Amino acid sequence: MFKRVLKNIFIIFLFLFGITHAQEDIENVQLPQPDSKTTGFTAFGVSPEKANDTLLKKIKNATNFDDRGDAIIQLANFHIEKGNTDSISFYGNYLFNESLKTDKNYFLSVAANIIAIGKRKEGLIDEALKWHIKGVGYAENLTDKHLFYTHKFGIGIIHFLRKEYIEAIDLYNECLNNTLNIKFEYDIYKRLGDIYLAQGNLIDAQKEYTKAVTFYKSNSNSKEQLITEVQLGIIDEELKNYSTAFNYYNSVKDEALTRGFYDLYFKAQNKIGGLYFILKQYDNAHLALSTAYINAIQWNNLEYQKTILQNTRRVYLAQEDYKNAYNVMTQYLNISNRIQQNQNKKEINELEVQYNTLQKENQIHLLEKEQIKKEIEINRQKELKINLLIGFLVILIPVVAILYMYYQKLQTQSKLNKIQEEVNQQKVSGLLKDQELELIKADIEGQDKERKRIAQELHDSIGGNLASIKLQLSNTAKDNENYRLITKQIDDTYNQVRDLSHNLTPKKFNENAFTTLVSQYIKNIEKDNKTNITFSPHPEKEVNAIAEKLKVELYKIIQELLTNTFKHANANQIDIHLNKLDNTLKLLFEDDGDGFNVQNSKKGVGLNNIKSRLDVLSGTMNIDSLPNRGTVIDIDIPI
Repeated sequence: MFKRVLKNIFIIFLFLFGITHAQEDIENVQLPQPDSKTTGFTAFGVSPEKANDTLLKKIKNATNFDDRGDAIIQLANFHIEKGNTDSISFYGNYLFNESLKTDKNYFLSVAANIIAIGKRKEGLIDEALKWHIKGVGYAENLTDKHLFYTHKFGIGIIHFLRKEYIEAIDLYNECLNNTLNIKFEYDIYKRLGDIYLAQGNLIDAQKEYTKAVTFYKSNSNSKEQLITEVQLGIIDEELKNYSTAFNYYNSVKDEALTRGFYDLYFKAQNKIGGLYFILKQYDNAHLALSTAYINAIQWNNLEYQKTILQNTRRVYLAQEDYKNAYNVMTQYLNISNRIQQNQNKKEINELEVQYNTLQKENQIHLLEKEQIKKEIEINRQKELKINLLIGFLVILIPVVAILYMYYQKLQTQSKLNKIQEEVNQQKVSGLLKDQELELIKADIEGQDKERKRIAQELHDSIGGNLASIKLQLSNTAKDNENYRLITKQIDDTYNQVRDLSHNLTPKKFNENAFTTLVSQYIKNIEKDNKTNITFSPHPEKEVNAIAEKLKVELYKIIQELLTNTFKHANANQIDIHLNKLDNTLKLLFEDDGDGFNVQNSKKGVGLNNIKSRLDVLSGTMNIDSLPNRGTVIDIDIPI
């Protein structure tokens, strides 16, 4: 325990090291300092939350499995509320292993849901998907279908985290149509708000969140209320209402700490740190983010560790501390590798295929059942007509209530259809962008062909003239008029060759700084794309001093990387870091786009072109990417 505390203190020291004091107001907004009573941050060396002794005794003293299983579920829910990731996984696995001995599907399905929640909190979303799929199988034959649709809802959340919004919407819609649990219904509305927010539809997102917060307040669902208030703070941050956003985050932080919602506590810390960064209050941002990172490590949440490291890297970049920014990026890549290593991709893919196949078979089975039901319904309707006349007045009020609920669901369905239409429009936009990139490529190829043609003209016409002149000179005396004419012809031909050669040789690398050329190229290409691009060379003077041949090749590599990203990634943010360290030139290219499976994907023409250029320069390239997780390309070139 003592070693663990020392480790956490050491990590805090690393985060606070190198902090500068650059701070300025943005739009006259100045947030409270984090050392005040209302905005202080706490880092936990160990979990402050102790287990519920009453439930532990109940588990120990239970005389039958049902009582013990119920006590384990209560204890697991206690840790879910507190955000104790390790304890969630422990009691989920404990319940699952105990349930296997009795072969009770109810407890197996509940255990699978608890384990999936724990995996999701750790950032292992593929592992969470595996357990939700298992849970669907255990719950399928249960009389109470709430657990079945709870797992469906969990799978929808995984699709959302993967940015697969259409699949998520379909599952949310299925759950809405098959639940009578009012709390579950508002959870779906909140998740629908998450999709609106992810797509930039702030107005509809705010409507869904406000509706959910009102319900949670009236039903004393404190944690769900605070989670939704963080989302409302994000909307205010997007609208640049920074003071309002800070009030949301700070209020949630204090309330979460008071109630022991520790996972929500360091989420609010991270949001406050990001807000300080936007307002260029870098000292405060470092303090908030470093504290949040310690807590993310304590609660073993890998996904939040990645998010906090991203924010920390941006703070270092803003302070031009490129060395620490590079070190933080190294930590980020290590955590990404840990997440990938902790997930059994092969088993998850096989389960997903089995699940999708089973879903299709169930749909066919449901259609057959539906046909039988229709025939039964026709006969039943004949018998019900008389009974309906008698019971009409008795059921009038419930019918009105049901119609009202159905109307609300229709409204939600309409919004879901609207989101689907927006997704389709985005696909069309992507196709148009691909076509535009193909036109640019064709234009460049045309320029290359034209240069080759001019070079051929130089060889055939002017070269022939020179050969002829040389032949005449061999037969002509140097002291007559013909010799002087031929000499003048040679001078004219030489000047012509020189002019054409100058026109074919790219002067921009001789006449301009390399970093200026790259920045100008990025500025030009940003005009035609909505993607934000940052270029960070360091040290700039040494980067500009590299050999001209290396400049030309490096410029073409950056062009190829940007073209590939615009064509395939659908990225919103691209970060390019170019560093000269000792005798090595390091290029780090990162985007937040669709990503791809590095092991299964074949390299296209663009990546092969880059690889060919690097082979000539004795350089190396490493690609780190996953579907829907963005791409990081690390290139090293010896100087």
